[in-house]
Amino acid sequence: MFNIVRNRRIRTKFLLLIGLFLLILTVCLVGAAQKTYDRMIMDRVGKLRALVSVTLGMAGQLEAEVSAGRLSRDAALEQFRKQIYTLRYDGDDYLFAYTTEGVIVALGNDPRVQGQNRWALRDVNGTPLIQNLAAAAAQPGGGVTEYWFPRKPGAPPAAKLGFAQGFAPWGIFVGSGVYIDDLSAAFHAYLWSVATVILGALVIAGGVAWWLGADVAGSMRALRDRLAALAAGDHASAVAMTGRGDEVGEMARALGVVRETLAAADHLRAEQATLKATAERERAATLTRLADALQQSVGTVVDDVSRQAVSLHGAAGDLTGAAGAARTQAETVGSGAGQAASSVQTVAAATEQLSASIQEIARRVTEAAGSARGASSQVTATSALMHELAGAAGQIGEVVGLITTIAGQTNLLALNATIEAARAGEAGRGFAVVAGEVKTLAAQTTRATEQIRAEIERIQAATGRAVTAVEAISATVRQVDGISSSIAAAVEQQGAATREIAGNITSAASATDIVSTGAGQLREVSGKVEQASSSVLDTSNQLSESARNLREEVARFLGEVRRQAT
Repeated sequence: MFNIVRNRRIRTKFLLLIGLFLLILTVCLVGAAQKTYDRMIMDRVGKLRALVSVTLGMAGQLEAEVSAGRLSRDAALEQFRKQIYTLRYDGDDYLFAYTTEGVIVALGNDPRVQGQNRWALRDVNGTPLIQNLAAAAAQPGGGVTEYWFPRKPGAPPAAKLGFAQGFAPWGIFVGSGVYIDDLSAAFHAYLWSVATVILGALVIAGGVAWWLGADVAGSMRALRDRLAALAAGDHASAVAMTGRGDEVGEMARALGVVRETLAAADHLRAEQATLKATAERERAATLTRLADALQQSVGTVVDDVSRQAVSLHGAAGDLTGAAGAARTQAETVGSGAGQAASSVQTVAAATEQLSASIQEIARRVTEAAGSARGASSQVTATSALMHELAGAAGQIGEVVGLITTIAGQTNLLALNATIEAARAGEAGRGFAVVAGEVKTLAAQTTRATEQIRAEIERIQAATGRAVTAVEAISATVRQVDGISSSIAAAVEQQGAATREIAGNITSAASATDIVSTGAGQLREVSGKVEQASSSVLDTSNQLSESARNLREEVARFLGEVRRQAT
């Protein structure tokens, strides 16, 4: 039920409220009128009860006289009839007495009907009058019954209220009746007046309810339309009815607050859009500047790497040439050492024929000394080449250090680019991918330079060992030269120094073995140097290829950055 009322319009709710109020008022007024009518009826009944009681009191006195023997029962009844015939009230109202069988003892308005039996008498509605009166009289204290009876013979019947009470000693009941049509008329007149008042109140209240409903409904429709306009985006128009002091005014003022809030939100959204556009422009400009700076920095780094790779390639070529020259000199030293060994063997043979071949020994010793001096000069040249090779390896190490520094700078730039890409969010995802590839190339460059550094260190170590071997060979050659000089000096003292010459020849043989061994080591070291320089050449080629790949990736990365910036 509440849902039915809740879904009604406000005007209908006002009318329902007024109708409910008038209904309650009508029920109250009708109930009050009914109580008034009942009270009037009870007043009539009370009056009848009083009259009947008085009459029964007289009957009681007469019965007392009969009991005292001063009066007979018939005389008492006769006196009782006379009293009933003489009693009148309210003009034509009277008393009556009936036996319990319906025989008239006395009828105040018509003594002629005394003795008639009216037990079967009924009114116009078929109500048994005497029977109902007898039944009412049989009740303790008497009873009431209603019936219709004409005021005068031939007149239309009217509503009448009868009261009867029995008198047991005589076997009769005494009663009286009053017409109540005046009460009904007054009651109906009162109901009509109440209906008139309620109808007037209904008209007035209905008009007021209609006006209030129209006012509230119109105000609510206006607020609804304004709310719909707010929902449609009209946040600039003012809200009406904010000056009212009722709930509608409160709703209007609340709606005004909502409008101001939405207008502020529109302004905030406009500012946010402006800030977003500004931020987008600044981001694009920042990305462009970053791309330009990265292009300049990485381009410079890539160019430096390319130049250093070319320098490294040239240095590796020089190193290869120097290693080849060192190997050639080592072969020459080995050949000279072989010749020295052959000369020593010739000297050994000559010592056996010392007496016959002094001149031949002198010539051989001179040749050995010349060979030793030639070997000494070749060893000196080889030592110079080894020092030059060590210097070239040092330069290559510096180039490798520079490449390592450049790779570190490239890695740092890629890290900065990754950070800027993370700040850029979704727009910098491609930026981050390319920056990761740049970091990967920088790491590859670092690993390649570390390999080159390791090869250079091996070259430097091998070169150091070669220099040491060459210096040992040089010392040995100088020793051979000294020994040959001693042999030349001792030729003239051949007799006394033959045993010394034999010992010196043995020393010379040992020295030539040392020279041969050093020459072999020098050839081995030179071969290793050539292998290392070949590895350096390969690494420099890889470095050049990495530099080209880095330039291409950076170009693609910068293209993606500029595309995101636009």
